[in-house]
This record gives sequence, structure tokens and C-alpha cells, in this order.
Amino acid sequence: MKAFAPAEYLLDISDFTTDGPSVIPLPRNTIRAVHSRYPVSVTVLASTNQVANLAPWGLGANFIEFVPQSRGDLTITFDGADGFAWRASVLASPARGGKDSETPMTLDPRSAGSVTIKDFGTRWSKVTLVPTIADQAGREVPFNYAATMN
Repeated sequence: MKAFAPAEYLLDISDFTTDGPSVIPLPRNTIRAVHSRYPVSVTVLASTNQVANLAPWGLGANFIEFVPQSRGDLTITFDGADGFAWRASVLASPARGGKDSETPMTLDPRSAGSVTIKDFGTRWSKVTLVPTIADQAGREVPFNYAATMN
């Protein structure tokens, strides 16, 4: 399961939040947000009966992209709701083609962590945060994320 969420993004497999129970043909994954101005601070609130938050379900993932408007180091932080088996990875896409690089984010016992990607805008043309819940519990579980450039 640890490798599935990044592979889901890299192989353009459905995130299973917007499509029906069948995945034939394979639908494209859905990008939750794209950010190009920093700092970024987003709180994905809990779903209500009127409004779904489209956050991950158990075994599901979200994909949040960051693109540069300048060059520097990009620090991404993540904080998932406590009590769930959160995993988070950061995928960096090279500016000059080639293979994406995956950096697992180390999360503390409260499901919070951060990763810094050096040379954003020079070496890397896009960075994608991939939060996922690695067990079956949970439905549209809320989380927070942020990004800063320096």
C-alpha cells in the first residue's frame, strides 16, 4: 500500500473519489489543486451532508500539485486528522525530462510532517503532494497542507 498512492499518480490511475465503481476503462486521476503562488496554507474541512470535501477515503489518495513561478527550495508540510493511518509522499518531476523522484514524508504520531525539495524551478518543474490513508477506515478524512518557498 505504501507504494500504491505515488504509483496511482505516476501511472494516471483513478483516485476513486469521482468515478463509479467500475474502472474500465481506466479513468484519469483528479488533481485536487494546483498552486503557483507561495506561501500556501489549505485546510480541507470535514465533509457535511451538503458538501463533500473530496479528501481521501480509506486506501484512497489526493494529488496536490505545486508549480514554480520562481526558483528556490520548496517546503511542503502535511497534517492529517489524528487516528488514521496516513501516508504522504512528494513526487518531483524533472525540468529536463526523465524519471520522477519520490520522497516519502516522515509523519510523526499525530500524522504531521514536512519535506523540502531543493532546486524547485531549476531542477524540478512540478512537485506533487500525495496524501493517502493506508487502511480501510475513514471517509473523506480532513487534513491540512502548506507550502513555502525560500
